[in-house]
Amino acid sequence: MDDPQIRVGGSPESNFQFARPAAARTRGEISKTKPLLAEPRLQAPTLLHRGDRQLAKFTQPGTTSREQLIEDLRQAAPPGQVELDERVVQRLAAITIELGHHHRQRALETFARFIATTDRGLVPFDEPALRGLRGETILVTGGPGCIGSALLDELAKLQPTRLVSIARGLSQPLRRVAGVEYIEVDITSRDAIDLLFADLRPTVVFHLAALRNPELAERAVARTISTNVFGTECLISSARRHGVRLFVYASTGKALRFYTPDVYAASKKVGEWLVSRAGSEGAMACAIARFTHVVDNSIVRRKIVNWGFDGSPVRLHGPNVAFYLQSAREAAQLLISAALEAENGAPFVQAIRNLGEPADLLDLALGIGLALGRISPLYLSGFEAGYEEQPHPGLYDPLYSIEFSPLLNGLEAAGGAPSNVSPEIDRVEIGWAEDQRVLESLEVLELSCLDSDSDDLRQALNALSWELLRARLDGSPVDARRRALRRSIAAAKFLPLSQDHLRTTSVLDASLPDGLD
Repeated sequence: MDDPQIRVGGSPESNFQFARPAAARTRGEISKTKPLLAEPRLQAPTLLHRGDRQLAKFTQPGTTSREQLIEDLRQAAPPGQVELDERVVQRLAAITIELGHHHRQRALETFARFIATTDRGLVPFDEPALRGLRGETILVTGGPGCIGSALLDELAKLQPTRLVSIARGLSQPLRRVAGVEYIEVDITSRDAIDLLFADLRPTVVFHLAALRNPELAERAVARTISTNVFGTECLISSARRHGVRLFVYASTGKALRFYTPDVYAASKKVGEWLVSRAGSEGAMACAIARFTHVVDNSIVRRKIVNWGFDGSPVRLHGPNVAFYLQSAREAAQLLISAALEAENGAPFVQAIRNLGEPADLLDLALGIGLALGRISPLYLSGFEAGYEEQPHPGLYDPLYSIEFSPLLNGLEAAGGAPSNVSPEIDRVEIGWAEDQRVLESLEVLELSCLDSDSDDLRQALNALSWELLRARLDGSPVDARRRALRRSIAAAKFLPLSQDHLRTTSVLDASLPDGLD
C-alpha cells in the first residue's frame, strides 16, 4: 500500500509524501530509515544527494522569502495549540515543502554538521598531567548513560585501582565498559550511599547522575529536585566523611543564567552552589564542568525523528532558535580536565571555549526530514515550560564574553582564564557570598520535598534561586555587575522584558550600593 498523500497546490505533481503513523508502517520500513541516524560520518554531499532525491518529487520552489514563509507558518497555526486539525496540517505541510526548497543545502549541511559532531574530541592531554588520576579508586554516578559511558571509556585507559559506576536500578548501562564494576544504588538514599562510600573508599568522585530532560523536570518536580539537589548534597556529605580528595560535578550551560524559574536549570544551579561551597572549605578539591547539547544522546533529534515516524507535525519553539553542540567524548574529556586541574580551596567552573557555530533548530528539523525522506510539517508551537525564550539582556558582556566560552556569563567571564590543562578550555573561580538566607531557603526546599506538592516545591525552589542570585552577585566583581546593569537598563528601553528579567535587573541594581556611579 502506498503512503497516503496530501494534496498541495491542486496538482498531482505537488503532492507531499508524509510519514504515516508507525502502526501503519511495516517493520522493514522502519529498519530502513532508522540506521541513517546512526551514521556518524555522513557528509553534506551525501545528504544533499539524498535531499535532492526527496525534493525532486515536489514542485519547483516559489519566490517567497524565508521570512515570509516563517510568517505563513505562524499565521497558519498560532503557537500554544495542543491539537491541530487536518486542514491546518495540510497548510503547514505546503509551507514546509517550500521552506525545504529554499533552504535544502543549508538544512542538510546543518544536519551533517550535527552528526559529524559525534566525532569531535579535544586535543589529548599531556601524559604527565594524566598521572594525577592513575591508581585511584574512582566512583562515577550516572555511569550507564551516554556521557557516563564515554567517561568510563576514558578513565579505564588510566588504569585506576578500581572503577565503579553507580545508578538507580532503572538505569541499565548503555554498554558495558571492560573493567568497570556496575552497582545499583539510589543517590538520594543517604544510608545506602554512606554504606557504599564506607565499603568502597573512593578517592575521586565524578557526579553525573541527574534528571536532565527540562520538559520532564517541569512535570516531575519532586523527583528532579530530590535527584539533582539533594542527591548531590547526599554525595557531597558522604564524600567529606569518607575522605574523598576530589569531587567533579557535571553541570549544564543553562546554569549560566542569573536566575531561572525552570526546574531543571535551577536545580543544576543549586548543585553548582553546593559543590562550590564544599570546595571552598578546603578539605576536598571540587570542580564543575558545564556541558551544552550533547549530540550522541540528543533529546531534540529523538523528538524530531519520533514525530516524523508517527506522522505528527514537528513542534519547534520558534524560527530563530539556535543551540551549541558538543560530543559525549568532549564532555568526558572536559570532566577529566576539571579533575586534573582541581585544587583544594579553589572551586571553579570549566567549559569548552570553541563550540563551533550554533545549530539552527528549524534547519536541523528540515535536514533530518530530508535525510530520512519523511519530511513532517513544521509547527512553531512556542516555548514549553522548562525552556527560556529570551536571555536576560545583561547576561553576556561584549568586553569579556567574546574571549571565553559561551557557557560562561559576563560576570563569570570577567574572571575567566584559559585552563592550565588544555588550551581549548576556559575556567573561572566562581565566588558566592556566604549568606544565611541561602541556607534557610535550602532547608525550606528540603521540607517541601517531604510533601511532594509541586506548587510548594516550585515556590521554594524559586525562593532559593533568588537568594542564590543575590549571593552570586555579592561575590562578583563590582565593575562587571555595573556593566551588566547598564546593559539591562538600556535594553529595557526597547525590548519587552519578562517580569523575571525585570526583577533580576532590580536585584542587580540593589547589589550595587552606589548604583552606576
